[in-house]
Amino acid sequence: MSVRSFALLAVSLFSLAAAAADISQTFEEKKMATPGPGEAAVYFVRPATMGLAINFWAFVDETPVGVTKGHTYVWATVPAGEHLIWSSSGNVSAVNVNLEAGKSYYFEQKAKMGGIRARVALEPLAEADRAAAFEKCKYSSLTAEGVAKGKELLAEHHADAVAAAAQPAK
Repeated sequence: MSVRSFALLAVSLFSLAAAAADISQTFEEKKMATPGPGEAAVYFVRPATMGLAINFWAFVDETPVGVTKGHTYVWATVPAGEHLIWSSSGNVSAVNVNLEAGKSYYFEQKAKMGGIRARVALEPLAEADRAAAFEKCKYSSLTAEGVAKGKELLAEHHADAVAAAAQPAK
């Protein structure tokens, strides 16, 4: 085995071990937000495997928070008050929420069957389901390229999110 092949194998094994370690953490051990004074935390969690390879984007107002695939989560801290919480993946699912300072809000990004690809449905994550959902997930963060892509999607879909949030709940 060449040195290069050995190095690639070692990096691959280390990456797998790191990912496995993060998934095996309990809810309390996960990388979580700590809202500052006057702030709230917003989590987007995707614990399911359905639509695993499809990117689900998470936004608060006009800010890209992150992108999830199956078994990942992202979060942001934001000033307390009224906010548009939304996700995009070929469609938009959105809700207006009045966030209280010092509190955390949890939303599950659920994959729904679409015509060609999975669609996203954003739903509140019940307190009783949080620990189990987070224990299946690892934290995901945006790269500089991800931030740029998020801003492109924001420009394309923000108006759709505003309209979706204005629709009566089904």
